[in-house]
Amino acid sequence: MKALILASGKGERLRPLTETTNKGMLLVAGKPVLEHIVENCIRHGIIDFVFAVGIKKEQVKDYFRDSKSYELPGRTVRAYFAYAESDRIENTAGEIAKARQFLASEQDFLFHYGDALTNLDIAACFAFHKKTGAAITSPGMKEVYTESGIYVCAGDGKVKSFHEKPFVNDLAEMPGIFSNVPVYWINGSVLESPNVAFGKDFNADVVPGFVAQGKVSVYYQKGLWHLDVGDLKKYRAICEAFESGHQAQLRKLA
Repeated sequence: MKALILASGKGERLRPLTETTNKGMLLVAGKPVLEHIVENCIRHGIIDFVFAVGIKKEQVKDYFRDSKSYELPGRTVRAYFAYAESDRIENTAGEIAKARQFLASEQDFLFHYGDALTNLDIAACFAFHKKTGAAITSPGMKEVYTESGIYVCAGDGKVKSFHEKPFVNDLAEMPGIFSNVPVYWINGSVLESPNVAFGKDFNADVVPGFVAQGKVSVYYQKGLWHLDVGDLKKYRAICEAFESGHQAQLRKLA
């Protein structure tokens, strides 16, 4: 099985850091963001990778090259890298289309956004994906953390209670509602979708059609955390969390 990892983003909200550095090559705890993603994949048995690269692509290629060795408990694993290249951003579904030649023979493949750091158990998620027979499976989070304090008011506007940046599910029972984490197990048949095309968005253009067919599943993992390296504020918070080992305290930062 292969993992397709997006590494084409401009990282405009991370300027000035990304003026000279590929977004995925920004360091978190001394390692590029992409390296953290690769290592989590390797821990769960994936050793073949395709990077969808564009802007500042040479930085990714020079770092990972064709292969690289990784130390796991009791063994050394060799991982292999290929590159789906262009000089522009093709949007997320377009990045899959760009990599189609590398994925055509795969029964299933992992699709991982290159700015999403997570402790997802990729192997367990894959087992769930196969069990449900879904075309697309993504982890979901119930523990959605708000970035603002929340007032609970009566009809006359009087405040009944105040909650400082709570988890949403602490405020209301929302059975069946999950927050998206941008890591997906995708069946190879999805590559035949006409919306897997340049300029198309995976979540906006591809996923809804498969939802309508009942072919999308959500995998729930207790204690899951997802941190999106999206802007300078989040990047600094993520660096501090990794340095202190407190990633789980942030839980959802996207």
